Amino acid sequence: MTSRLHVLFVGHEASRTGAPLLLREVIRWALTRGDMTGRCVLMNGGSLAPEFESLCETHVLQDREKPARWKRLFRKLGLLPSRNAALAKWLNPSQSPDARAADVIYVNSVGSLQALAQIRPCLPDVPVVIHVHELTWVLRHFEKTHAVSDSLAVADKIIAASGAVRDALLNEFRLEPDRIELIYEFLCRGPVDGTHRSSYRGQIRARLGISASATVCLGMGTMEWRKATDLIPAIASRCAASGRDLHFIWIGRETRDCSIAQLTVEAERLGASRCVHLAGEVEDPAPYLSAADLFVLPSREDPYPLAMLEAASYGLPVVCFDQSGGAIEFVGSGECGIAVPHLDTNAMAGAIVELSSDVHRAAQLGTAARRKVLTLHSPESTIPKILDVLRAAAGRKSRTKE
Repeated sequence: MTSRLHVLFVGHEASRTGAPLLLREVIRWALTRGDMTGRCVLMNGGSLAPEFESLCETHVLQDREKPARWKRLFRKLGLLPSRNAALAKWLNPSQSPDARAADVIYVNSVGSLQALAQIRPCLPDVPVVIHVHELTWVLRHFEKTHAVSDSLAVADKIIAASGAVRDALLNEFRLEPDRIELIYEFLCRGPVDGTHRSSYRGQIRARLGISASATVCLGMGTMEWRKATDLIPAIASRCAASGRDLHFIWIGRETRDCSIAQLTVEAERLGASRCVHLAGEVEDPAPYLSAADLFVLPSREDPYPLAMLEAASYGLPVVCFDQSGGAIEFVGSGECGIAVPHLDTNAMAGAIVELSSDVHRAAQLGTAARRKVLTLHSPESTIPKILDVLRAAAGRKSRTKE
């Protein structure tokens, strides 16, 4: 009987954001439906850490919180093992009774390469598959800190999350095209049922003081430069000038460089404070998705946003910028939404006003978006492709040894 493939899953953190959510679902599928076993290494913890731990044995290299002073002192004195030593013991089957030699290492995101650098000395001969969810700016940033090109050079296979990601890899690192497998992102959470959607829609609108007849535009994601949350007040201000009852909701974790307080002031200055609602990070986006009519994606750079797929599953048409990443691959030539020239906030406001005044067209685009995401981006149609890449990488290594 052939033993089950044993995978070492590697992630950069356990936050409630795109790559960690995808990794969680890949692990869940691999261990419950993919006939695999596995363990997980996370560079940092986060709110999803308990869910990772419930799926498989998980080792967190470092917490985001600064370690206690006594721990730092004890490590310095050699009274506590270093993180590298603790990881080496955890990975070594001869030192850890629960460990088993990995057949393949699955690195989920370029942000995880720092963890791979610590793992590789312990497992030098294990094949590596790197799943890239990043675009040009992030790739260049991590090239300076994590030597991305070195890791990509020795990877047995590279998975690109969109055509835009594949093109960025080819342009930045001059990789051979046949080393890259294009596998689009998948939907991690499906929509709630109609009864809950109707209830949520009323609850959120009532809480935020939005009328039942208003058009609600939803944006989701960490508040940062890439996601371009800072453009929302300007877009909202231009839409308000149309005279239509339009409201903008943004859900997502704020950052030092883009905070709720900063954007609140910006909205006030532009006279858009009445129609801009910054909800911060939420555990469940379903109520907000249920309250929305359009999905606004102002990202400057976004590989293939999971938030876009989730919004599409609720039948929301997408309004995005061209040349920003994978969104244009989903929207197509206007089948599932509208793409406007890159960072043209006037054009984006115009597209939003246009759809808010043409309910029939908005519904057609939303229906097409929902059909597309449920057909082409379901876990059932996507995760098995990822697992096939892992099997192939492990198989090539075993054949080489023979």
